[in-house]
Amino acid sequence: MMHNGTVLVVGDVSDAIAVEDLTALAFDVASRIGRPVRVALDMHHDVTAYEGVVLAQNYLNSVTSAVLGTEALQAEDLCVLDTAALYGDYTPQGGCVWCGEGGAAPVHDGCFAGVALDATRDKVLATL
Repeated sequence: MMHNGTVLVVGDVSDAIAVEDLTALAFDVASRIGRPVRVALDMHHDVTAYEGVVLAQNYLNSVTSAVLGTEALQAEDLCVLDTAALYGDYTPQGGCVWCGEGGAAPVHDGCFAGVALDATRDKVLATL
């Protein structure tokens, strides 16, 4: 597992527009689940090194994301959620999902300011 509980977001990366859409989804996933996320832009990821994997509905639309998605689904002891399950069934339990402060739903501005770009290899890395 990664040292900070990072979740890998896997989806279509076949063109620039798809990458922008996936990046937007990753920011939303980070704010919804209160975990750092990383967008997979290439196949150089060991899915088992992550706390979990979120699969965008279009993950089968590019070779990169199809390979990573399949690896994630076949991995043992790995939490894999598709976006339909995440948005259909997940409800934050009151307060900010990042710090737990009551009254903030689901993320207050102070915590969301911790979302940063990671220009090294992947598009987004949201951290505290």
